[in-house]
Amino acid sequence: ITMGYDEHYGGSEKSGSVSSISYIKNALASLNETIPPERNIMALPFYTRLWKEEDGKVSSQEYGIVKSKQVLDQFGAKASWDEETAQNYAEFKSGNATYKMWLEDKESLETKLKAVFETNNIAGVAFWKLGLEEPAIWETIIHYTGK
Repeated sequence: ITMGYDEHYGGSEKSGSVSSISYIKNALASLNETIPPERNIMALPFYTRLWKEEDGKVSSQEYGIVKSKQVLDQFGAKASWDEETAQNYAEFKSGNATYKMWLEDKESLETKLKAVFETNNIAGVAFWKLGLEEPAIWETIIHYTGK
């Protein structure tokens, strides 16, 4: 089982995606060189981070999928698709701080599931952490896993 998340984590020195599509594709390529695909399981995130950049310092707070959307709504921030990460991205200012969020959602997870199953056909997927997802995501997961 390979952790396909924490590309940028709580202690990171710069803000960024928890799990961009290139991070997943690179992990899959490395794994498939040494381990047969039918023995690989990729763990994907049901969470993201809200990054705060202020006075040259970076910090972050972890949020599940549902809560992350509520945070953006609270600040009136709109997310738009970022091709590079294959995630919806939002940025807003509050006071002297700039906030950034690369969202995990149905669209981003579908892109990752396509890479996992259509391109690499590995054994399966796992998720961190159950309970942080929105119910509609399970339809997409079932579509790709057949389970």
